[in-house]
Amino acid sequence: MTILVLSSVATGVIATAAMLATVYLPLAWRGHPCDVVGMLGSALAGGREGARSNYLGGLAFVAGGVVFAVLYGLLVAALMRFGGETPSLALGLGLPTTIDLVYPLAGLALGFAHGAVVTLLMTIVVTEHHPLHRFRGGMSFVVPLMLGHLAFGAVAGFFQHQFLQLLGA
Repeated sequence: MTILVLSSVATGVIATAAMLATVYLPLAWRGHPCDVVGMLGSALAGGREGARSNYLGGLAFVAGGVVFAVLYGLLVAALMRFGGETPSLALGLGLPTTIDLVYPLAGLALGFAHGAVVTLLMTIVVTEHHPLHRFRGGMSFVVPLMLGHLAFGAVAGFFQHQFLQLLGA
C-alpha cells in the first residue's frame, strides 16, 4: 500500500501538470485557455478571485490529481499482476524498467471515462451554479477539459507503471 501511495503522489503531480499544460495550451497562440484553476479556486473561495483563490484552486487540483492517480495505480497494478506479458520497448538502453504501451493506453481509456463524467458534472455545476458569472456562460471548457483528462490518463498510466516497477510492486 505504501508503494501505491508513493507512486500515486509522484504520478499525480506529473499527470496533473500534463493536464494543466493541455488545458492552458491555447495561451501559446494567444487563445482563451480553460481556466480550471481559476474556476475551481473561485468556486471554493465563494466567488472571490485573485492570488489566494488561484492558490486554493491549484492546491485542490493537485490534491485531486493525486487522489485520482491512486485509482489509475490500482488499474496499472492489476494489469501488471494479471495482464501477463505485454509488448514492451526495452530500446536496449539498459533501463531499469520496461516501457509497455499497454499502460498509457489503459490510462487513456480510463481518462476518457473519467473525463466524460467530470466534464458532464462540470457542465452542470459550472454553467448553472458557479458564483462568478464569467464562468457560467458557454461551454468553451468542455473540449479542453476532456483533452486534459485524456492527457492525465495517458501520463498517469505511463508513470504509474514506471514507478511501480521501480518500487518493486
